[in-house]
Amino acid sequence: MIPIPCGRRPSRPAFTLIELLVVIAIIAILIGLLLPAVQKVREAAARTQCANNLKQMGLAVHNYHDANGTLPPDRIVNTWPTWAVLILPYIEQDNVYKLWDLQRRYARQPFPPPAETGPFDPRDPCTKNIKTYFCPTRRSVPSDYSRDDQNANSQPPRPGGRGDYAANGGSLDNSADGALVNGTSRGVRPDGSVITSNFAAAPPDTLVLSFRGSVTLPGITDGTSNTLLIGEKHLPPARVADATGPDRSIFGPIRNAYRRNAGVGVQTNATTGVVTIDISPLVSDPRNPGGAQPNERFGSWHPAVCQFVLCDGSVRALRNSIQAVVDPNLPASTVALPPNQGPLHRLAVRNDGQVIQNID
Repeated sequence: MIPIPCGRRPSRPAFTLIELLVVIAIIAILIGLLLPAVQKVREAAARTQCANNLKQMGLAVHNYHDANGTLPPDRIVNTWPTWAVLILPYIEQDNVYKLWDLQRRYARQPFPPPAETGPFDPRDPCTKNIKTYFCPTRRSVPSDYSRDDQNANSQPPRPGGRGDYAANGGSLDNSADGALVNGTSRGVRPDGSVITSNFAAAPPDTLVLSFRGSVTLPGITDGTSNTLLIGEKHLPPARVADATGPDRSIFGPIRNAYRRNAGVGVQTNATTGVVTIDISPLVSDPRNPGGAQPNERFGSWHPAVCQFVLCDGSVRALRNSIQAVVDPNLPASTVALPPNQGPLHRLAVRNDGQVIQNID
């Protein structure tokens, strides 16, 4: 038998407390260095997807123009379905489009829920959240719908699909100098009388018999590459959380949910406003003291930029600092003069004949 030598076992190597703390510190530093890079990569991917959404919408509008001879109106008529419904067949959502009755108001669409919280019938055209209409930087596709979508004639609120994009309505609310604006419509009241205007005040069961957009691509005389078509709309986080205000249905009757502005001029309340791109997600913008409300403006949750598709189908990221007026420090009584209109205003207006400079 071979004797086994006795003695102390050799000690096993182990971390000392100081070494362990050093390793933890190194790991923390590496995570701190990697996290911003991961976030940048994630935002770059989200921004690319957002641009792709806009590209699809731009192509859809062009296909609508090819089929109908005009760009879609921003809404069929007040309180009726919007452009976001009209382009559904061109973004591979024909099954959803077929659920809509375009003759009827948004609030009078078939299969309404018994309450704002449901239950929702799968045949209800309003309660559809379309992936293309959501920017992944701001949010994923929500599982809930808009609230408080009030309509004319004291009709009950109708929950509907939401969205992160809006049509370019032009320089100011009701200016009608943008790319997607109200068209012409002809309808009939329940008593059989014909109606061609003031549809919002018409009886609940009024039907639209025909409608047509008022803008054509050749009619964009400033050039399709110089005119905004659809862009990201400003949404304060509180509105995203509760699905009210400008985050009401992109299909529905609330104009700030489907249309935005980007210019300068005299507003309906006789004060002069400057509609910039909002520094989202702030509720108000220091560049606009006393001017246009945030729910009238475009704005993104991408860092420093807001993305648009132009009328030629190209997608462009505009800096939030782009000016609607050349000198924002001018007195309010002078900013509406054409020589002071900045590049943002000129991009918003389709036919002002003004040269666009210093976009970047």
